[in-house]
Amino acid sequence: MKEQIMKALEFPRAVICGAISTEECPHAGNFSPQDVACKDCRCSAECEWLFSNDELVALEEKSLDELEGALEFAVGYVDARIMRLGHQTTSCHCHACTWLKTGMALVDQVATMSWTTGGQPSANAC
Repeated sequence: MKEQIMKALEFPRAVICGAISTEECPHAGNFSPQDVACKDCRCSAECEWLFSNDELVALEEKSLDELEGALEFAVGYVDARIMRLGHQTTSCHCHACTWLKTGMALVDQVATMSWTTGGQPSANAC
């Protein structure tokens, strides 16, 4: 399951990277947890997500709950972008809409797995 999530994070990583304007950023789009300006920036959530989920981060060392949280953020982000563009996810077959459907199904799989294995729901479940 972790490998599926890590693979699924590739698309939103590219989308988020493309949406961040690095021209005015003193860190060239690289989140700096120590910089107050990063926390006040309009791209802080995206940059912080990339900082924690970049391809250079050892995602395989993250827990399933951490990866699930990363995937949930990615699904929400891609969903918001798709809605802004006016796509109808039920009928659109573009790459973003297709990924969204796959990402949502993966989130559901992880949630179902958590419940059926007798585990506690993750902190992100509500």
